[in-house]
Amino acid sequence: MAAAQMKQQEVQMQAQIDAQKMQMKAQLEMQMEQMRHEMTKEIELIKAQAVLGRSVDEKEFREKIEILKEDRKDERVKKQSAEQSKLIAQRKGERGELQEPTSESSMKEKTPEEIVNEIIRNGNS
Repeated sequence: MAAAQMKQQEVQMQAQIDAQKMQMKAQLEMQMEQMRHEMTKEIELIKAQAVLGRSVDEKEFREKIEILKEDRKDERVKKQSAEQSKLIAQRKGERGELQEPTSESSMKEKTPEEIVNEIIRNGNS
């Protein structure tokens, strides 16, 4: 009878050990899943911030290009109006023949590549 009782206690202890193993395994799996979820959440947040930062940079870049385009357009309009004023004055006899453009007015317009490089230089400073 003592052997049977010992056998029963041994079976009960083994069952208790197995139950504890299962409980610990379940806890570990739950902790791993929570950690995985947190890491995924953090990665998605970083991705979202990167996308937002890139779109802000692109927006600022486009705005700077538009400003440069407008500045160039303003310069062209100023040159045209100055030339037109000179022509009107010449027709009225208020001035002599037109001179060749000076070095300031003969400045070439910037290429798109030069504009982009200027934006990049200005953006880095």
